[in-house]
Amino acid sequence: MDRKELIMKLKQMKLPVIAERYEMQSSDPDYSQLSFDERFGEMIDMEYDSRINHTIEKNIRNAKFYDSTANLESIDYNPERQLNCSQMEELATNRYIDNGLNIIFVGASGCTDNNDI
Repeated sequence: MDRKELIMKLKQMKLPVIAERYEMQSSDPDYSQLSFDERFGEMIDMEYDSRINHTIEKNIRNAKFYDSTANLESIDYNPERQLNCSQMEELATNRYIDNGLNIIFVGASGCTDNNDI
């Protein structure tokens, strides 16, 4: 089976990232130094990561968050908000899940200042 036919079949089987990585590896001489397992493993890792990321993105879209781009780095720790930065960083580790604990946030969600309440 030639390369083009293999890439076409991978795409038909809905493995586009593997097809893309295979094509890239085939044209890059640096990959010839890697073993089959290393090359195959990289393609599988990339496909797996792509699917996980796609699922996360789809879930975020479906959740219809007020601000789907919000993240921990963009939290405003203005003293009026009375947020504990170290506590938020600890929550970001998700250790509370491993410990079987729940968290509850109390306050007006989505508000950036008192005028929004």
